[in-house]
Amino acid sequence: MERKQVLALVLLFGAIVAASRLPLAPGQLFSYDDVNFAYAIGDFNPRVSQPQPPGYPLFVLQTRILFWLRFRRPESNLLAIALLGSTAAVVALAWAGNRILGGDTGYCAAWLLVFHHSFWYAGVTSALRVQLALVSAVVAATCWRAWRGERRGIYSSAVALGLAAGIRPALGLLLFPLWAVGAWRAGGWRDRRRGLALLSAVILAWLIPTVIASGGPVDYARSCWEYLADQSALTSGLFGAAAARWQATICWMAVWGFSGVLAWPLAAIFAWRRGGGLGYSWTQVAFLGLWLAPSLVFAVLVHIADAGQALAMVPVVCLVGGYLASRAASRLDPWVPRAHAVVLFLLPSLFLDALIFFRPVWYYQGPAATGWGAAAHRVWADLHTGMSFSSLAQMRGIAWVDDMAFTELRRLAAEKPGNTVVLWERGRTSARKTGYYFQNLPLVVLSPRKIAGDSTPVARFMRGPRVERLLEGGPPLRVPLPAGARLIWMVEPKSDFFRDLRQSFPLTDADLYYNDLPAGGGEQRVGDYLFAW
Repeated sequence: MERKQVLALVLLFGAIVAASRLPLAPGQLFSYDDVNFAYAIGDFNPRVSQPQPPGYPLFVLQTRILFWLRFRRPESNLLAIALLGSTAAVVALAWAGNRILGGDTGYCAAWLLVFHHSFWYAGVTSALRVQLALVSAVVAATCWRAWRGERRGIYSSAVALGLAAGIRPALGLLLFPLWAVGAWRAGGWRDRRRGLALLSAVILAWLIPTVIASGGPVDYARSCWEYLADQSALTSGLFGAAAARWQATICWMAVWGFSGVLAWPLAAIFAWRRGGGLGYSWTQVAFLGLWLAPSLVFAVLVHIADAGQALAMVPVVCLVGGYLASRAASRLDPWVPRAHAVVLFLLPSLFLDALIFFRPVWYYQGPAATGWGAAAHRVWADLHTGMSFSSLAQMRGIAWVDDMAFTELRRLAAEKPGNTVVLWERGRTSARKTGYYFQNLPLVVLSPRKIAGDSTPVARFMRGPRVERLLEGGPPLRVPLPAGARLIWMVEPKSDFFRDLRQSFPLTDADLYYNDLPAGGGEQRVGDYLFAW
């Protein structure tokens, strides 16, 4: 690909990304992870989730570079990285696709990626996750050189893989087999050892500072494992998730990564040629399979809980779809202008992605059934939920809940300045976001020690990112509060905790629930906690 072509693609897709993402971007940090990255701009410390393990050091470096370039608001900083990362990912896939499958496959795949519902959703909500698509495409393109027997490809792909691991360490492990097979095919033992040494050097360049910031290798390894096990406990049966939840996770993964396959039949029919099939070589099939398989296995067996986490796989899917569209269009060359034919074969995928992303409601409640009927209804409902979780309505719903909660919290706290305590227990808005935007308010986070598997109650007294006091023990855990304070409760109204809370405190209904404690002493038990003042 020539420089003029690259520049044209950057300008074209940069404009498309800006036009399709900027108007939809929320005005505040969207997720728990975003808050962690915002804190990490000033203080990189994975031990206290700045950011969460395993640290993502090269992504944090990007945020600091933009901070130095005067992107001082974390919201603007992360949005700029999301826009730049989305554009770079699309251009990188065009480059990779043309290298790996030839022709204008990459150009077709770039159009499929830029409007893919998971990529679109992540481009608005997660600056980090769009870079999964970027590094996946770059590593694959450089590994393909080694697969074709180019010795230099061993070294360029080693550098690309080492940098990719610094953006998301798990992705380094998942793409390592692709690099290892390429190194085996391209060179002798001397080249393989040198490539491995180069890969190790690049990884150590970011890993050593990260380990030091995390308190040493033992603490770093422990925190990474505990974080992975805790997160995976909700999505993987291997880590303790219920069978129904594991099934739901697999259905979501299928929607987030592979929904585009449903739009391929027309292109596949025209791409098929008697005696030549679809035209793939066995080397290309093996390459695409090894690129996809580790991430797919990780998603199914370990963890995937967000549409953006499928973006290491999505470039492979878009590449296959782009190849089919490109090859099918060549069959119509004598009768239809090529550009028109390509549009014809890309339209079904683009329409499907737009439908998933823009449809206001994805919900399905199956009728009561037993046996195979019940299982089918459950899968159908899980697929609808997966589509909902990568839709514009989902993003706007979360942003709307946050805006309403923060507006009400600001009003209620202003009525009792200096004597307000916020208590969070599975609230619809995350505790981390609440603490970030109200750093002068005391926040008490009520939660078990772990997301799943350990019900020991814990109370964390926080101001901003700092845990000023931590209490834990068997129920009822005593939680001291100041007499006469206003208590603002950020809770889930459908939970058992809220039912008990209603019985113990005279709550005032608002967008948030609250009550004012009497000036004298007292105590009330709610669930596993004993509140005393």
